[in-house]
Amino acid sequence: MQRYRALIGIVVMGCATGGQTVFRAPTSDTIESGSEMNYGGDGYTIYVRNESSVPINVTGLQLYDCENIKSECGPGMPLKVRVDPGRRQNIFIVRIENTTRASHFRFHYSWEQAAAR
Repeated sequence: MQRYRALIGIVVMGCATGGQTVFRAPTSDTIESGSEMNYGGDGYTIYVRNESSVPINVTGLQLYDCENIKSECGPGMPLKVRVDPGRRQNIFIVRIENTTRASHFRFHYSWEQAAAR
């Protein structure tokens, strides 16, 4: 019986030791974005999530189809926001013009692979 316990312990420890890191390229499948109402209720936070294994830089943002939005809509704005692997990073806050009315916007963003530190 003790021999089996020792064997099980070796197998469990073998499974728990460090594994090989898998490379996940930054693509539209591993870089995601979204927006959510901020805590003050006066705007939306746009965020980017990096599920790849390398850092990226968000290089630009464009708001469009804006309704009741105080932030500039239309022309793109340059950004340089680093998003490390496995992290979610807020990249912009969209302000609402009148908080008692409905608001709406859509956005595009651009990114590139960042240099390692």
